[in-house]
Amino acid sequence: MKKIFFTLAILLIFGKNIYSQINVGDVKKFWSVTYIDWDYNDTQVEITATCKAVSEHCYLFVDNTASQPSQSQIDAIVNKFETAFVPIQTAMYGNIPDALDNDPRIYMLAIGNAWWAGYFDPGQQMSDSIVYSRWGKHSSEKEIFYFSSSYFGNEYLNEVVSHEFGHMLHWLQDHSPEPPENPTYFWEDAWIDEQFSTFSPVMTLEGLNNNDIMDNEAFFTSSPNTSLIHFTSYNAGKLFITFMYEHYGDTAYIKTLIKEQANGILGVNKTLQTLGYQETFDDVFNQWVIANYLDNNEFQNGKYGYLHYNFPSTRVETNISTYPLSSRSSTILSYASKNVKFNTSEAKPIRIRVDGNNNSKFRVSFILFNNNTSQLVDVVNVPLDSLNNGYFDADKFGIDYNKIVMIVMNTDELLGDAQSASFTYNADLLTGDINDITNTGPTDFNLSANYPNPFNPSTQIDYSLSTDCNVKIEVFNTIGQSIKVLFNSAQKKGVYNINWDANNLSGGIYYIKLSVQNDNGNIIFSKTQKAVLLK
Repeated sequence: MKKIFFTLAILLIFGKNIYSQINVGDVKKFWSVTYIDWDYNDTQVEITATCKAVSEHCYLFVDNTASQPSQSQIDAIVNKFETAFVPIQTAMYGNIPDALDNDPRIYMLAIGNAWWAGYFDPGQQMSDSIVYSRWGKHSSEKEIFYFSSSYFGNEYLNEVVSHEFGHMLHWLQDHSPEPPENPTYFWEDAWIDEQFSTFSPVMTLEGLNNNDIMDNEAFFTSSPNTSLIHFTSYNAGKLFITFMYEHYGDTAYIKTLIKEQANGILGVNKTLQTLGYQETFDDVFNQWVIANYLDNNEFQNGKYGYLHYNFPSTRVETNISTYPLSSRSSTILSYASKNVKFNTSEAKPIRIRVDGNNNSKFRVSFILFNNNTSQLVDVVNVPLDSLNNGYFDADKFGIDYNKIVMIVMNTDELLGDAQSASFTYNADLLTGDINDITNTGPTDFNLSANYPNPFNPSTQIDYSLSTDCNVKIEVFNTIGQSIKVLFNSAQKKGVYNINWDANNLSGGIYYIKLSVQNDNGNIIFSKTQKAVLLK
């Protein structure tokens, strides 16, 4: 009698798991994709499929109407899932979801006649009542993703499965309905969501510790004018998250962003703030775009470089070698860029003007090269006024540098999908004796956020001076004590940088202060930036 009662108790407590246990050869029905997360209308049907494999973390089902894979092909993908995808991706993204069927295994369903390689459907992760009431579709109420059965025996299947598994893990972390009181939005912005899924094969198949992998499909080699925030390019998303992983917190960036409930740009900004960075999304976007052109791991401590990837040359929209240059016009998508190259074989000081559409938002940077010595001379970020007007005086063009790449970026998140903003540019000759020309340089004083930040043990501090002045750069601790004077002298108008080696200090928060005095000793500008030393 005791044995019977004990058995009944076990069944009551764990019965759902027992009855949901599936064996190889079992046949089940599943709903096809709902497409609730995409503007695609397709008739939903039931799929009858047979279980071909059961492992520790998954069931693999194959559509009965599809061409059937061999056992070795089934074993290969299941083995890859268990030995690589599960341990690597869950360590970075979090646990496997089990919110619907009380079964710790997820479902992989290979279907026939699919026009896509793989699909993670958020509708299948919700209750059937929610999905039907809101979208008129059905849910299988299982943690499931789909892939095309035609990819069995193809190495690309590994990338597809890792990609879709990444979507599933992200969904568990970041699917809070927006807004909670009247939800209409049940998932992260697509351009962020696809970053986690495209980063999954980077981790599992390429290996994050492997450097200098050639990416021959980099989007900017053919079209830098590709919007990052209006998702059209898997490659752009992959490169952005890889760059952020390398420059803004490593694993901490990934783990913080994937749990951040705010969506899109706001979510990235909150993640940066949580990790103690001073940069905004627009700042890191500007840095990333320059890195896509340069990929230089030596200049400014590798600020504009990738470790994991190498690339072919970036596309340049126009090559210019005749001056003065009359006004030219172009258009640019939201959070995209265009590159214009200026060349000269002789001393040719010029002023390059940029005028962006007054109702949009732009950033402009100039990369200076000396082709004779194959040297990167400088990167200059030019501030624009409230009407998106700005200029760069290339007073040493043809002397210290003979190639300039102007990168124009749009940073207007209000621009809709496929909407563009216009800008114009021209180049006038600077008059006077070339040897007597002085750089008109910056129009304002500024202290930029140090880079890297957080750092260990050294970091670079960039600042600009709009007049000749006396400059003091000082480091303070959290109670306001001065602990280091990095620079204290007169300087000419211009853009400068200085390195701070904090090897002898303990980890913590410090403050870098720039103070500018005129000849009378009066402070005419000061600014402080927070720096985080990690040890």
